Amino acid sequence: MKKRAISLAIALAGSVVSGQTVLANEVGDLKIQIDELQKRLEMVEQADEKVVKSKKKGVTVQISGQVNRGIQLADDGVENYTNFVDSDNSSTRVRFIADAPLTDALSLGAAIEMQVESNSTFNMNQTNSESSSGSGTASFTERRLEVMLTHKDLGKLWLGQGWSASDGTAESDLSGTALAASSFQGHAAGFYFRDAAGNVASDDAGDGTIDSVYYLGDSFDGLSRTDRLRYDTPSFGGFSLATSLAQGDRWDLAARYNGKVGGSKISASLGYADAESNDSSGYDSSLSGSVSVLFPSGFNVTLASSSKDLREGSALANNNADPQFYYTKLGYQADLFSIGKTSFSVDYVLGDEQQEAGEEMKGYGFQAVQKIQQYGTELYFALSRYDRESMDTEYQSLTVGMLGARVKF
Repeated sequence: MKKRAISLAIALAGSVVSGQTVLANEVGDLKIQIDELQKRLEMVEQADEKVVKSKKKGVTVQISGQVNRGIQLADDGVENYTNFVDSDNSSTRVRFIADAPLTDALSLGAAIEMQVESNSTFNMNQTNSESSSGSGTASFTERRLEVMLTHKDLGKLWLGQGWSASDGTAESDLSGTALAASSFQGHAAGFYFRDAAGNVASDDAGDGTIDSVYYLGDSFDGLSRTDRLRYDTPSFGGFSLATSLAQGDRWDLAARYNGKVGGSKISASLGYADAESNDSSGYDSSLSGSVSVLFPSGFNVTLASSSKDLREGSALANNNADPQFYYTKLGYQADLFSIGKTSFSVDYVLGDEQQEAGEEMKGYGFQAVQKIQQYGTELYFALSRYDRESMDTEYQSLTVGMLGARVKF
C-alpha cells in the first residue's frame, strides 16, 4: 500500500509540472527524495522490531524485561497475612543488551540489567507485612553490569557484575513451574516461623543469623551474581565448562550439560565455589549440583543437592553443624489449551543445620503454571507448607500461597 501511494504521488507530481521547464529541476529533486524515503521505509519494515539501532555504527541494542506481580497469602499459626508482592523467584526487571560484531567469529557485547521490586517476597514477613503509606517497600538493585567478548570457537569472556560460573548450578529445572517455586523458595523467602508460644522466631540463637525460610533452606547456589572475571568454553556435544575469579579472592568452577538423550531433554549442573581467602565468609567452600529430566510424555523429575564446608572457628563449626540442602520435584507438562503449555508439579525441600546444629526445615508444595504464548504471559500458583524442627524449641507450621502473573516484553 505504501509503495502504491508513493508511486501515485510521483505520477501526479509529474503530470502537474509537465511542460513547465522552470520546475523541472525541483521535480527531479523531489523524485530523488521520495525514492530515498521509500528505501528507508523498506528498511524499517524489514528490521527486527526488538532491535534498536545505536548511534554507534555496527552496534545493535536489544531492550527487554518483565513484570512479575502476585498476591501472597501466609498463615504462621497465629496470624494470616495478605501481601501484594513482587515474586523473588523471577523479579521485575529491565535489561539492555548491546552487540557489536567485530568479525564473522568474534563479537563484543555489553549488558545492563536492573531489578526493580516493590514488596519483594524476599523481604515480606511478619514484621513488615503492613504498609501504612500504601507505597510498599521498594528495592532497586543491579543484576548485570558487564561487558562480554564472544568467539564462536574459543568461548566467552565476561567482565563485571553478573553470574558467577557456579551461579545456577543448584537450579537446573525443566519442569516449567520454576516461576512458581524451585530449589530457591523465593515465593516464601522472607517469612519467619513462630514458636509454640506464638513469638516470631527471627533469630533464636541470638547470634545475628536470620531464621527466615530462605536462610533455613538456602540452596548454596555457588557464588551467585557478583563482580568477577568469567570464562566459558564453547559447548561440545551439550557439555561446557566455566570458571570465574570473583571479588574478595573467591573463585569457582562449573560443569554443565544441556541436551537430549533418547528423546528426553536433560539439564544438569555441578559447581564448586571456594571462599577460603575471603575473611568475611563463614565457610571455606561449597559444592552444588542439580539435574532435571523432561521425558517425551511430559513427565519430568528434578533433583538438587548442596553442601558447605564451614570455616574453622565459625559459630556453626563450633557447634559441629554440617549444613546440607536437598530438593526434589516431580512434574507434568501438557497442551491442555491452545494458548500455551500447562505445567504442574509437587516438590520437597530440606534444609539441614543451616542456621543451628541439630535443626532442619522441611517444605512440601504444589505448583501450576499456564503459559499464554502469544502475549509473553504466564499465570502461576504455588502453595507450600513448611515445618521447622529443633532440638530445644517447638515451632508452628508455616503455610504460604502465591497467585500471580509474569509478563515479558
